[in-house]
Amino acid sequence: MPLSQHTGIECLNFSGNEITDKYSLYFKKIISAHTERRNELIWMYSLRGDVPDFETKFKGLISLDLSHNNIGDLFMEEILHALNYDAYLFKLDFSYNNIQKNIFKSIGKMINTNDTIVNIDFR
Repeated sequence: MPLSQHTGIECLNFSGNEITDKYSLYFKKIISAHTERRNELIWMYSLRGDVPDFETKFKGLISLDLSHNNIGDLFMEEILHALNYDAYLFKLDFSYNNIQKNIFKSIGKMINTNDTIVNIDFR
């Protein structure tokens, strides 16, 4: 089963894997697929006038660790769009990468629109 469809995985840890900007689309697809699946689930519940319980709503990816890689601004630009629409990820770790200061304005905008993320690391 592809990572984008797997509901049993809550934490993805890709730290120290030499991930570069060229892999950004894969991670964008993983985040977007988990968001879309959960949004569809909430919509299906709403058709019956119901709301899924917390465990059902948040089943799937809630933590992503991409620390100690070679991720740069191009990677961040690509996945920021997916993160703007994600309401389920709680923790993101991008520490010890090659993210430059000029992308932090866009990151700040994403943080202002996404109130679900409670822990984000850019050391």
